[in-house]
Amino acid sequence: MYVEVWLEKEALAGVLLEVTAEWDVPLMVTRGFASLSYLHGAAETIGRIDKPTYLYYFGDYDPSGVEIDRNIQRRLRQFVAPNDSLIHFERVAVTPAQIAEHALPTRPTKRTSHGRGLHHGESVEVDALDPDDLRDLVHGRIAQHVDVDRLRVHLAAEESERKLLGGLPAMLRRSA
Repeated sequence: MYVEVWLEKEALAGVLLEVTAEWDVPLMVTRGFASLSYLHGAAETIGRIDKPTYLYYFGDYDPSGVEIDRNIQRRLRQFVAPNDSLIHFERVAVTPAQIAEHALPTRPTKRTSHGRGLHHGESVEVDALDPDDLRDLVHGRIAQHVDVDRLRVHLAAEESERKLLGGLPAMLRRSA
């Protein structure tokens, strides 16, 4: 399987990158509505990999934010058709449940926003979530796809290689 994390706001990229980089998972920053060329490039990657793809979206809970994730999902499916069943898309944040659970600060919803009919009530910025909570959400979504036994074997092999390479300079000195 293949995993990507999608983020509406570039300002939070550093917060999420701490986790995505650790797992070598791409962080796709849309900066609002993603361009068709950006989405097409992402779809080409998904199509080339040809595995079930899990996309986790982090964005504002407002009319535009709700429409952004629907647009991403719709366009990616369109671009990878007929293999659109490869895509599993989830809005991770911000959700109505998180607004209530964390008592997130709201703002009045703009009447001129895209997707007005898709969203009701007050709006919440994704930045309102605590950075540690955002990192935990990203980590949880990625970790659910990790084969723990396979990871353990990989880490043991890595440690063995590190020890071997660490001893290489001494071996070279002795043989010289």
